[in-house]
Amino acid sequence: MEQKELARLLGVSTATISMALRGKGRLSPELREKILALSYKHGVGVRRFHEESEPPPRPAPFVRIGYCGLGHHLGWFHSGSFRGLAEAAGAVRHEVLLKVADVPYGGDRAEAARRVRASLTDARLDGLIVDPTRELIDALRDVALPKVLLGYYNLAPGTLDAVVPDNVDGAYRLARRLIERGCRTLGLVQCMPDDWNSKEKLQGFRMALDEAGLPFDASRTVAGNFSLGSGARAAAELLSRGAALDGILIGNDWLSGPFVRAWRERGGAEVAFAHFGDSMLDPEIYTCFDRVDLAIDTMGRQALKLLLDRIAGLGPREPLTVKVAPLFRAAEPPPADAP
Repeated sequence: MEQKELARLLGVSTATISMALRGKGRLSPELREKILALSYKHGVGVRRFHEESEPPPRPAPFVRIGYCGLGHHLGWFHSGSFRGLAEAAGAVRHEVLLKVADVPYGGDRAEAARRVRASLTDARLDGLIVDPTRELIDALRDVALPKVLLGYYNLAPGTLDAVVPDNVDGAYRLARRLIERGCRTLGLVQCMPDDWNSKEKLQGFRMALDEAGLPFDASRTVAGNFSLGSGARAAAELLSRGAALDGILIGNDWLSGPFVRAWRERGGAEVAFAHFGDSMLDPEIYTCFDRVDLAIDTMGRQALKLLLDRIAGLGPREPLTVKVAPLFRAAEPPPADAP
């Protein structure tokens, strides 16, 4: 039945039927109710009535995220993860507020973490992305917001949601690359051996050796830390052991430049180098041997997705660890004016 037929049945004009269906006009409640009842019975104007009666669409959700970190001018988070966090996230609108306390190397990191915690008091945030240092995690423990750790393992995996590089895969690929280049006596330079990152890199290194049938020798492994000077000290220590190496995997880019320079200055044999990291602290050295770069943009995007899911109450209740494969970069030719 059409509106004109309904109008004829009720003895009114089609304009009256149209006004009743649209909720317009000055009609008596009794007439409007009678028109609507018959329209539903005969299917007249039901689609249009529903469309115009529905509430307007709700605006896309808006989420405020705090990006918490302890950093200094060499901090990894300045090199790209923020780009991934700031990208559009489907139907959800969001903004990321930087909550970072600078701390020089060797400075009071616990005090800096407390400053970050204090900056959140009136921020009205929906969730946190956290640079996973122990001091910062401790300072934010009482903050009742969804949290996702972004970066390295600085605590046992599985205790909080985290997006981290796949250190096992990266070290395995680098060690295998050295072996494919003919290296048979491999050394390993670790950074903070008790840290989960170093433990995973050691695992990947040993996997490549086992696969190639090569023995692992602990005397060919030395430790550094997150200071530039420890790279030179690690080179001196490894040379003092007298091992005849033909390939060296360096587990952190902060160590690479000082290590390689000290190795060459102290008369170390010509060896093949490979290393972790995408820092440009010493580009002349870093680009001239095989490396894996952290996929920081991808890690940022993954962390954002995981946090938005947690804010929305999606996903499993237990913590998730998302591992992002590093990007392999083959050695580039040395500069034309290199010695």
